[in-house]
Amino acid sequence: LYWIMRCCIFLCVTVVACSLAASFVPGEIELVTIPTDGIDRYYFAYFPKSRQASLSLSTIPVAMFLHDFDVSCFETMTDDATLQLKRSAEAFGVLLVAPCGVVSKIGPTWNTGSPCSGIDNTTGAVDDEQFLLSVLNSVSSRANVNTSAVALIGYGFGGMMAQNMICVAPEKFTLSGSVAGLVTLSPGNLDGLAQCTSNLNAVASRPRSILISGDQDGEVGWSGEPLCAYPTPVENFMQWGSRNGCTSLKENWNNGLLESRKYTGCLSNADVELIRW
Repeated sequence: LYWIMRCCIFLCVTVVACSLAASFVPGEIELVTIPTDGIDRYYFAYFPKSRQASLSLSTIPVAMFLHDFDVSCFETMTDDATLQLKRSAEAFGVLLVAPCGVVSKIGPTWNTGSPCSGIDNTTGAVDDEQFLLSVLNSVSSRANVNTSAVALIGYGFGGMMAQNMICVAPEKFTLSGSVAGLVTLSPGNLDGLAQCTSNLNAVASRPRSILISGDQDGEVGWSGEPLCAYPTPVENFMQWGSRNGCTSLKENWNNGLLESRKYTGCLSNADVELIRW
């Protein structure tokens, strides 16, 4: 995951040259509260010390990381042993943001639209798409965000949420990175996939996407999961290639451990890559 995070942040940073000015305190993890749906929601932010000397400059890229279920946003931000997000933020000079999911019967999670999310989707009480847009607005109000360099990265249910956000607000992001995630947009199943396609057809811009899935994953399996309305990773990849109007598919590379295939010639240069591990 450390390699994946560094890869996604590097791609975000190299979209354009970025610098910054911000009201966040460099080198400190900050907790920010956002009232949403009648309750307080939260996110953590980390402004890298490596950019402190550049406070007089203009803008900073953002990397928003969405945790998996039963993993807290604070653990995600402070996991210096495995994820090493702060290390990546310092290395690439990126404002790191870790929004917090809602507590459910399976622990902290996201309302992904899947029946396996642990949230009762029939109530409509948890609008995580709107919450994440509010987080982005809040970050933009406290820092001069480079809107041409905003990466959205998620793992597991966070990866599903990241892909759902590209269905809902594709113009807000430059890069989407999803590990063990799929499109599960509400109302789920084929209706959710159709809604995603309809949303993308109505806009001109969309981000590049890196989709990473394991062929031995016991939860988001390579063969899909009908009970949870999960398509297979390959089906999900092909659907993104179609939504993005891509014209070419190629076997990108294979190092014996990981293999990559990639759609190119896509609208808005929104190439789609699937990495199998």
